[in-house]
Amino acid sequence: MLWNWIAWRTIRLSLLVSTFLTLSFFIVQLVKLDKLIFKLPVFDAVGFMFLWWSYFFVYFIPSSLLLSWCWNLYELKENKKLHVMQTFGISLGNVLFHTLLRLSPLLLAMAVGAYLLHQSDISTARNILLSKYYSKLLMGIPAGDFYTAGDVTFYVGEREGNTWKNVFLKTQDLTVVAKEAVLHSDGILLKHGSVLTEKENKRFLARFDVYLLRLGTPPGTISQTTTKDTLVNFINLFFSIALIPVVSPLVLGLIRTHTQLYYLVGLISIFYHLTILLIRSSLTFS
Repeated sequence: MLWNWIAWRTIRLSLLVSTFLTLSFFIVQLVKLDKLIFKLPVFDAVGFMFLWWSYFFVYFIPSSLLLSWCWNLYELKENKKLHVMQTFGISLGNVLFHTLLRLSPLLLAMAVGAYLLHQSDISTARNILLSKYYSKLLMGIPAGDFYTAGDVTFYVGEREGNTWKNVFLKTQDLTVVAKEAVLHSDGILLKHGSVLTEKENKRFLARFDVYLLRLGTPPGTISQTTTKDTLVNFINLFFSIALIPVVSPLVLGLIRTHTQLYYLVGLISIFYHLTILLIRSSLTFS
């Protein structure tokens, strides 16, 4: 009964912290997301937001589990419950073992989420929805007018069905002029023109007979990123479990007030997520 109570308090606080972190990150990302979700049909927007929330909620649970354990361990110490357990011969290792044992369903669910949900899934969904949005947008552009949507400026001289004549297209780092363009399943197929690209304050001009301007991410890139995301997700999961026995003596030996606990939890959170970001950036796949 005691172990179930400790495990329930840890799970409940973990879910609350993960919800708070996901909501906070959503507010930060809203400036970027609103360029997409408010321009989509309701069904597509809801589906995308469900995927976004599912990934980041699962992503933040491991660190939330670590933080909630620190909090509950401090509460057990302050309420003398930990001292009572120790007088009956129950060590901190026993408390940790029995708590993790009862957290195993949550840990299993986290492992399944780590395998199924990837940050690249959000990028893929975003690219698909952007491609769908721009395809519908481009089909409605009148001939002879400039049209700007987000970072893309488009001009069509003439239009014959799905084929455009005398096309001008400009993005943040790309300018294309072509005699003809056709909407392709993977993007825009441009014919007989030139492309001007900008990279590191340098400009490169090239002529082409056929040029496919992709509206999404190439499949190979998606596959490599998915593998990387899966590995990072499992590192995220096991890193939090490995840190629990490391931070427990700090909570019991150094923390005397709730203010000190707030500082410790904040430092652990910053250290934790910076470490995961460094691991993500250091992983490369050929």
